[in-house]
Amino acid sequence: MLGALTPQVVEAQQVDGPAPQQLPPTAAALVVTPRAAFLRSLLIPGWGHVVTGSYGRGGFYVAAEGGSFWMLWKSMQRRDEARRLGTIERAAVTDRLLMAGTIDPTVLRARVEADPLVKEREDIIQARSRQVEDWTAFSLFMVLIGAADAYVAAHLMDFPERLSERLIPGGMPDGVAFQLRPSDGAGGFEMTLSLPLPFLR
Repeated sequence: MLGALTPQVVEAQQVDGPAPQQLPPTAAALVVTPRAAFLRSLLIPGWGHVVTGSYGRGGFYVAAEGGSFWMLWKSMQRRDEARRLGTIERAAVTDRLLMAGTIDPTVLRARVEADPLVKEREDIIQARSRQVEDWTAFSLFMVLIGAADAYVAAHLMDFPERLSERLIPGGMPDGVAFQLRPSDGAGGFEMTLSLPLPFLR
């Protein structure tokens, strides 16, 4: 009799027992490592944030990096234009000195460099070059910051739910008590902070 009942008990335990939880294939495919998020944001601004679900921060870095690269491109255009005008001015001064009878190459070069208009053009070229360097450094900084933020966002993908706060009436005499818990009100942890009224004034 025991031998006849044993298979039924085992079968019932196998049917009623909870099945092991497994991630669906689509959810498992969406999991991204922090390194992958970092590299994606290095390649395309905001890509690492999109795959981690941080759409707002991804949009911010897309706008910030796009704006910095646009300003870098504009500053490079201005520098090239300043160089072109400087070349034209230098050629005009050289022709004027040649027509005035200056033939020696060393003297000609020295007089061209000492010309006020040529000096002014050179100052503009140097200023434009510094702007290109500044925007290059800022653009690289924004790329690295965006990639680092995507790296952190990937680490926080499995962080508990967003916290919410509420006032606890009668938490303490002459004071206010705040209570923090997961926004869905389930599990996790709970923290209560009590502040006296003099501290809030």
